[in-house]
Amino acid sequence: MSVITDVLGAVAPWLTAAVEGGPAGLAVEAATKIAGALGIGDSSIDGIKSALSNLTMTPDQKLALQNSEQDFQYKMKQLGYQHAEQMAATDAGIIKDVNATMISEENSSNKFAVDWRPMWGYVSCGLFAFIGVCACVMAFMALYANDPTKLDFIPKFIMAFIPLFGIAGGVLGINAWHSGVADVVTAKSGVK
Repeated sequence: MSVITDVLGAVAPWLTAAVEGGPAGLAVEAATKIAGALGIGDSSIDGIKSALSNLTMTPDQKLALQNSEQDFQYKMKQLGYQHAEQMAATDAGIIKDVNATMISEENSSNKFAVDWRPMWGYVSCGLFAFIGVCACVMAFMALYANDPTKLDFIPKFIMAFIPLFGIAGGVLGINAWHSGVADVVTAKSGVK
């Protein structure tokens, strides 16, 4: 542990964490707040470390440091909320773009543009049923021929189709996730 963590960790954990491991701009801001609260002339991290090694905090310095800590916490939380709001606005923009694309596909005179999503589902379902029937036929043939070694081919056959179903599952999963996010945004904003 460093001298900053040892001396200030309990009183100002957010400032200490920012100085010890935060990004450069954040560390400088936190170091400046610590130096200002404790009356240290050199606000560099090394200057704070050397000053803290010989410092006994007075109650006034401790109070000033706690106030700086609270101000810093407030600012960081405010930045976090602003970031969350910006991300929500970005998500809402993406959802609007996706919805606009789907609406334009629906209103298109091109038959493929309108029907590709359900067709993707029908093809996936049909292929899944075909693989299931083939696996059952292979199992029946192995049992009918009384040759259990032929059963070894069934897992290999099914495994060959996993990438295809992985892609289909990914597409459907992403589509379902965006649909869920759109529902949440619609519920929060009241806009349809």
